[in-house]
Amino acid sequence: MTAHGRFASSVVAPGVVLGWLVTAMPAAAQAVDTSQWKCESCPFREGSRTETSVGTVYVDGANAASGRFTGLDEDEARLDGAVEGYWRGESGAFARYSASGIGMPTASGRALLGREGRYDVTLHYDAVPWRRFEITGTPFSGAASLGLPRDWVRAIGTGGMMRLGASLDDRDIGTDRNSYGLAARYLAGRRWTLFANWTQQERDGTAASYGAFLNSAVQLPVPIDHVTDDFEAGASWASERGALRVAYSGSVFRNRNTALTFQNPYLPVLPAAASGRLALAPDNDSHQFAIGGHWRLDFWDTLVSGSASVGRLQQDDALLPPSTAAGSLAPLASLDGRVEIANYALTLASQPLPGLALRGVARRDDRDDASPPLALAYVVTDTFPGGTDLTPRYDYERTRLEGSADYALSSWLRIGGTGIWDEVTRANQDVRKTVEDGGHLRARIRAGDALSATLKAGLLHREASGLDLAALAPGENPLLRKYNLANRDRWLQELALSWTAGESVTLALQGRTTKDAYRRSPLGLTDGRTSSLGTQLAWTISETLSVHGDASYQEVTSKQLGQARPAGADWEVQNDETFWSAGAGAEWQPAPKWRVRGDLRYSESAGDATLLAAGQRDAYPQARVTQGTARLALRYQATPALGVQARLAYSSLDEDDWLRDGVGPATVPNLLALGAVADRFDATFVGVSFEYRFGAPPPGSAEAEEDEED
Repeated sequence: MTAHGRFASSVVAPGVVLGWLVTAMPAAAQAVDTSQWKCESCPFREGSRTETSVGTVYVDGANAASGRFTGLDEDEARLDGAVEGYWRGESGAFARYSASGIGMPTASGRALLGREGRYDVTLHYDAVPWRRFEITGTPFSGAASLGLPRDWVRAIGTGGMMRLGASLDDRDIGTDRNSYGLAARYLAGRRWTLFANWTQQERDGTAASYGAFLNSAVQLPVPIDHVTDDFEAGASWASERGALRVAYSGSVFRNRNTALTFQNPYLPVLPAAASGRLALAPDNDSHQFAIGGHWRLDFWDTLVSGSASVGRLQQDDALLPPSTAAGSLAPLASLDGRVEIANYALTLASQPLPGLALRGVARRDDRDDASPPLALAYVVTDTFPGGTDLTPRYDYERTRLEGSADYALSSWLRIGGTGIWDEVTRANQDVRKTVEDGGHLRARIRAGDALSATLKAGLLHREASGLDLAALAPGENPLLRKYNLANRDRWLQELALSWTAGESVTLALQGRTTKDAYRRSPLGLTDGRTSSLGTQLAWTISETLSVHGDASYQEVTSKQLGQARPAGADWEVQNDETFWSAGAGAEWQPAPKWRVRGDLRYSESAGDATLLAAGQRDAYPQARVTQGTARLALRYQATPALGVQARLAYSSLDEDDWLRDGVGPATVPNLLALGAVADRFDATFVGVSFEYRFGAPPPGSAEAEEDEED
């Protein structure tokens, strides 16, 4: 039964029964005075209530890395406010509202208005800042067209650019995303609901990208100014046995900067290479119609669910000329890109026997690229004609079947398994078809109510056929096998243990190993292995004190084979990566009005890469990241309405990245870089807030009882 179905039955059914009892009782009984009766389980609570919080947050040691998703990237004090509340009238009209992070870069808010059982309207907003780099420098200025200073001195390499140091301007790399939304529902009777919603996301800021002139490269500050509108409208029907949903959805993406031009900071080989151009994300949109639902059958307690959708992806933005040279014209006005998509799914879940559960899933996904193929001439770095290339078109048809069964052999042993068959047929790709089949077996053992263990082991095999070398992109090595199109054998094993000591202690342990072998890949990824181990502990020591902890470890290894050029020297790279983390926390209530929470966490990751070529071993510098956090929160509930909270947090990050450390704008002769450094920070966050509650909860409610206890 859906949430709406449960709600309707819980409200309507008691009303029907009560109405029948009232009409069936004798007149004398109906004269009973009910004015003093108290409702203990009424679904609606009347009145209003508001909880507010006003405080401040101070940050010390902040930078772009510490404020990546919080926006707190400077040492400063900021207002931090929040409000939450509700109002409900006698007629069923209501309003619920909340806002958090008021005064912070991550502010969000939500308001819900409506009438119970009839309609509701929701308004929402949220902001998400993303900070990438702040210590960068570039000689370029402008947005959609990047220019160099008038006195710029071009040179073959960065060392000869005499005005480079004096021309560098600071440029922050990051974006801000703001989302606005509106959603509405109308309950057209007990079973039908009409709905519609719309969300707009705005992203603006600066990203980092690359441009090239032959064998010289430049890192560019790229403007971000995107708007995405998502919308949906439809209807749903629900009953005690099933539900149905029909909807139309769409998405419209607009980029106010679809192209970026930039001057060549190097000495151009030919006059035509004095500037470059990049195509940015084009305007595009998608539209889709979907229907889905489920129905429960009495036969074998079977649940049937299915869905179907058809849609179109469109991109009709203007094409850029193949060169920045004067007189160069675009080959066509636009791409006129169209991709038709269709998705179908059917699921059956049944229990034909006590203790036996069966489940089957069938999926079909089609992608038809209906865009007209274009033969386009291209110019290599605006200097040398490169010939003509045909725009690729990617189609596929995918059929996936999956079945599983679980059977309880006894009260302490349950066994089961899952099998899959997945076939993908592709067009205009170097591999025509892949078929993956296999599955896994599992068993769950219970030793009483305290100990349980789950074991899983399986094998998946993928077979690729129909190799078409003519479909390779120009210059691509014919011996290279893409990892998602190559033959692969995958073995997996899992073990999970859980131990519970009464209601106070819970201990869990999980381990997993996955091994991949690409046996028919002459080049590219040939072997991979992932192993992980994790554990969690939760211990309720007393009614006022509880602690928890966790730890995890993961190791990833892989091997790649390559060639310097077709039929050239062979080489091999071995990659080894390790990740581990540990954390612990506690919550303590030393007195009824006091509460203390704290936690610690430390994590570390390291990556090693070794190159084997011509009988020599050459190890790259190790990439390493360490991170630690410590948080403490103290809360004092002075009165049922007034609370005070203090927060203290410390966070540190230290990243060793040889690809960025020590690489300034002029470090590499043929790379004019932004000079971004690896992420490092030691930041302290201090916050104090006062919370006050206006209004009283309804008499007899759980909130009222909590206030009485306080």
